[in-house]
Amino acid sequence: MASGTWWLPGRALANAGEVLPQAEGVEVTANAVNRRSHRCADTRTLAAYANALIDQARECEAVSRSVAAQPFGTSTRKPDPFLIQLVDPDELADAIKGSQAAVDDGGRSVRHVLEKLSELPALRRLSAPPSLSALRDLAAGFPNFSSVIEYVRKHAALSNLNPCSPLQFPPVILDGPPGIGKTAFSLALARTMGVPLIQLQMSHSTAGFALGGLDPQFSGGGPGYLTRKVALGLVPDPVVLLDEVEKAPRDSRYDPLGPLYSLWEPETACRFSDDGLRIPLNFSAIRWICTTNDASQLHPALLSRCEFFSTSAPSPEQLIAIAHNAYTELRRLAPWGEQFEEVLPHELAAHLSGTTPRDLVRSLRAALGSAALNGRRRLVLADLPRPQQQRVAVGFLR
Repeated sequence: MASGTWWLPGRALANAGEVLPQAEGVEVTANAVNRRSHRCADTRTLAAYANALIDQARECEAVSRSVAAQPFGTSTRKPDPFLIQLVDPDELADAIKGSQAAVDDGGRSVRHVLEKLSELPALRRLSAPPSLSALRDLAAGFPNFSSVIEYVRKHAALSNLNPCSPLQFPPVILDGPPGIGKTAFSLALARTMGVPLIQLQMSHSTAGFALGGLDPQFSGGGPGYLTRKVALGLVPDPVVLLDEVEKAPRDSRYDPLGPLYSLWEPETACRFSDDGLRIPLNFSAIRWICTTNDASQLHPALLSRCEFFSTSAPSPEQLIAIAHNAYTELRRLAPWGEQFEEVLPHELAAHLSGTTPRDLVRSLRAALGSAALNGRRRLVLADLPRPQQQRVAVGFLR
């Protein structure tokens, strides 16, 4: 859970001539007390006032000791909900000290990450929630993901209430056939939220180590990709995309999806320990999106931790809208984009309505290249790849 940290006054001093504890960033001395009470002629009143300040400081000191005794990440006071403590500085210092004797490659890798982590602030700032209008605009470009966007908008509406708070929502599963835009949507959602996207292809053999790391005693061991990207980055709440999560390779010795059981529970994510680093890190602010082609292959225990969305291929009408938005995005993102007309001709958008979003973008990029070769700044039907070169989506006819 995202939690802020706060400071309390230091040691109270009973001697009225010494410096009293600091409070609210202001140093208060006995002389300052005298100045603030200069209108009081009664010495006993002045003494009582000074003693009251000292008692208050002692009470704060007791509270400070109580908070310091709490486990990392369990602070009960959160003056700033947008601050999160990623790592406990004392635990980090102990880990660095313990890694000094390492001479193998794995141990040196761990020490390097720990030292880099010590150079970064333990406190990180979370991103502001996206506006509801920005999410509404996102729906125009991804009409077949409208149910997912509406789900995020509900959580964003809560986060935008006064006082404003970070946007958090349970892990999301986007289930559907290949090529319908699940990855492109995830990237666009992260951009709308103003955070980076960390993409992990879970069908690769190293998928498990990317999530949970590997004991440095093993060959190639060390902190995982997730730890390196989040802990050594300055954004503690990215969107992490697990592509084709149901295809993660498994064997009898290791479940590569095992770390998700901790990472997807706020109570344990705030003290997640990478097997290659062995130090608790606060990953509770990460926003998770998983894509699947067949979610039935996932373990029910994982499914129960997620919000499930069955996404389908867009209709021909929706694909026309997607084509116009994809063309606008290509022009906006490419350095050469402004060389072409602002609006995609409608006949080209209609022609692309029989394909998938993935092939649609590929066809548009090829068409723009064809127009450039022919010295034109406006696309024509002849610029599109020939029909036999396009992959037709199941269920659509040209």
